[in-house]
Amino acid sequence: MSEEHVMLTEELRARIGQTRTYPAPEPLGAAAIRYFAQAVGDLNPLYLDRAFAQAHGHRDVVAPPTLLAETNQYVVGEPDADGYLGHSWHFDVPDSRLVRGGNAYEFHAYAHPDTVVTATWRIAGITELRTGAGVPMLVVDSEAEFTDADGRLLLRNAESLVFTSLRPVPEAAPATRAARAASDESSPAGAAIAPLERTIALTDMVAYAGSTWDWHRLHYDPAYLEAKKLPAPVVDGQVFGALLVEAVQDDLGPDATVREASFRFKNLVFAGETVRVSGHVVDETAVDRHRRLEIAATVDVVGGARPRPAATPCRVVVEVPA
Repeated sequence: MSEEHVMLTEELRARIGQTRTYPAPEPLGAAAIRYFAQAVGDLNPLYLDRAFAQAHGHRDVVAPPTLLAETNQYVVGEPDADGYLGHSWHFDVPDSRLVRGGNAYEFHAYAHPDTVVTATWRIAGITELRTGAGVPMLVVDSEAEFTDADGRLLLRNAESLVFTSLRPVPEAAPATRAARAASDESSPAGAAIAPLERTIALTDMVAYAGSTWDWHRLHYDPAYLEAKKLPAPVVDGQVFGALLVEAVQDDLGPDATVREASFRFKNLVFAGETVRVSGHVVDETAVDRHRRLEIAATVDVVGGARPRPAATPCRVVVEVPA
């Protein structure tokens, strides 16, 4: 009989509450904003045209809302063995496979070219759970706050990492489903946003990697992919956040302000595949002189041999003038 795989050790438990702070060495820069917008295919003039941005109430061009959460520009150092430069907790969880669970963003203020960002990460919690098949898994929840030089909060990002055990499940371990079941209550019907489709070619992935300072070999290296038994370069899932924001802003116009966005990863997406963002309004409330819309959305791989969900559920909260 296999031994129980205890993943949440006292050493790991002691790391809950640990923080790391990364002050950027220079301003974000207009070129970084333009590069990211070009890489994700979102040529919104708010990001590119200063006169247009000023006409819509901004002092300069603004950064795409998800840029701060996706870029590693604020980290000073050398890439690790996998080619990754950004923040990492460097957890050592033997006999496990790491996957990303998802992200939830709160947008508090726009960043501009002259914004100098400080990112502060914190381990909010570590929980040992089981999959529906009884396989142990470790869920690490982190929170990151991005502030400017005056300490003003720009963005809050909640992120989860999931370590799934690769050891055989002991015979005595129950293979029960989680007690929580998804609600089958339907959302109130509402107006649909215009769908956004994007084919993500390898060249797009290279541009995205450059714009976010993320050179992880998972996204381009054939030898690395072969060793991991992956058929093709893997799309960086955080780009789905940028696509969600793009779809909503394209539909609602330049005066729409995205306040929140969240998404849960479901399946890997590979170079050359096409994804579609679709969604509809599920709630509307009045806030001061604005309408606050909550949009339920999905990101799906469409066409090809394997249509499948890429990220779901997804949620975007946006304010538009009344």
